[in-house]
Amino acid sequence: MSIQIGDPPQRIDLVYSDDSGAYQDTFIVSSNMGPGQYTIYATASKSGSTSSPQQTQFTIVQQNTSTSSSSSSSSSSSSQFSSSQSIGPPSPCFIATATYGSEISPEVALLRHFRDAEVLQTFAGRSFMLAFNAFYYSFSPQAAVFISAHGAVRSAMKIVLYPLIGILYLSSRVFQATSFNGELAIMISGILAAFGIGVVYFGPIALICNRIGKSNARPRWPNVKWMISGGCLISIFGVAIGEASHSSVFLTAATVATVLSFLLLGALLVWPLASLLNASWKEAR
Repeated sequence: MSIQIGDPPQRIDLVYSDDSGAYQDTFIVSSNMGPGQYTIYATASKSGSTSSPQQTQFTIVQQNTSTSSSSSSSSSSSSQFSSSQSIGPPSPCFIATATYGSEISPEVALLRHFRDAEVLQTFAGRSFMLAFNAFYYSFSPQAAVFISAHGAVRSAMKIVLYPLIGILYLSSRVFQATSFNGELAIMISGILAAFGIGVVYFGPIALICNRIGKSNARPRWPNVKWMISGGCLISIFGVAIGEASHSSVFLTAATVATVLSFLLLGALLVWPLASLLNASWKEAR
């Protein structure tokens, strides 16, 4: 069962029904949700059945309270938001939760810790997550529901996600080792994560594409390598400018460019590495 609050989503939950089909979800209103009417969308998924999206609404109202001062007859007002339902922080990774079956599984806990305790504690990390969340939440609820409804897909996803878990675990350790400067730590660990993901997940694709168009790809490799390396340096410089100017918009663009540049660099470096290993293997024979 996928539950989304608001559109664009303020929160997305993945919950499981009991044997009778009943389910429940509890959430706490976050401070960034102003007064107004919000819609809850619930979509159920079951193998062999057609989903039937349902929706309901709730309202957050503004309440004014007055406080008086003994030295002055003037009063000041403060606002608080209340609702019969509450919204907490969004889940760290719906796909991982659906894959491993629980938000308290070690794998999901690692992802949550890396996001909440490290990435979101830095200006650059928060800026990057603005773009990442817009991308991730656009498909993850539907993907999570599909994964949870198909045991074979769930088993396959465990194999797919284990390298990612390892990469982010290593990145987290690097962050902790350089945490004397949070912004520097997130830059180093973020570059490491992007490079690792590029090597593991996109490297094989780049290698296959290179094999298909081998005659054309080989002469162009030096130019491509320098172009991507230049892009990495420029994006890092952009992050530095964003940090110095305290511009969240500029820093979001720069951090996304940095991640994509190093992801692409990691993917394309698989080809020369594979060629080197292949040559060494032939010499050994």
